[in-house]
Amino acid sequence: MAERLSVQLAPLGLDDVPHMATIFTSCFETDPLYARAIGFDSRQLYRFMTILGKLVLPSPGALALGAMETDRMVMAALGAPCDWEPNFFRHPWMIPVSFSAFGPRKLWKLLGALRDSNHHAPSQKNWMHLLYFGGSPESRSKGYGGQLLQRFIDDARQGGFRAIYLETLTDNEGAIRFYRYHGFEPSKEVFLRDIPHQQMVCPL
Repeated sequence: MAERLSVQLAPLGLDDVPHMATIFTSCFETDPLYARAIGFDSRQLYRFMTILGKLVLPSPGALALGAMETDRMVMAALGAPCDWEPNFFRHPWMIPVSFSAFGPRKLWKLLGALRDSNHHAPSQKNWMHLLYFGGSPESRSKGYGGQLLQRFIDDARQGGFRAIYLETLTDNEGAIRFYRYHGFEPSKEVFLRDIPHQQMVCPL
């Protein structure tokens, strides 16, 4: 059996947002289903991830972690309390900045996807939404993902959260197996912009 490699795990701050956005953008670029649904190019997707990171990180209860390989971020996880998410749409500069970055048509698609996700989010207090979790291609099959997710779970538990939930594509069997291995269980299927997603919950 191959030895599991060790990686340095660390909290992320606002200065880390560009690196985190690069990682998340690379994950979405490899998924043609998302690309068709939203229609973003890489530059627009990077801008959105940067805006989202800058909005989420300063909020109370937000949790962002990175996996560092020789001082270079190769994986990241970003989460926010479920009761924070509606404030995303009421943030004073979210709409004008996003409008400038994407234009009206793509911004409308983006807001639709976010509203779908928020509509299906559990209403319980003290629940954490794992918004994004992913890594660069060279980080995969090294055991980093399991280490990062376990640290995210531990930190959420220590922060007083009672559960973590996420959405992943229903046909992404590998991701569903991975999350189940780490304590997540399927909850229900939801549709985000007409794309079927499996909602999963990990009690803490």
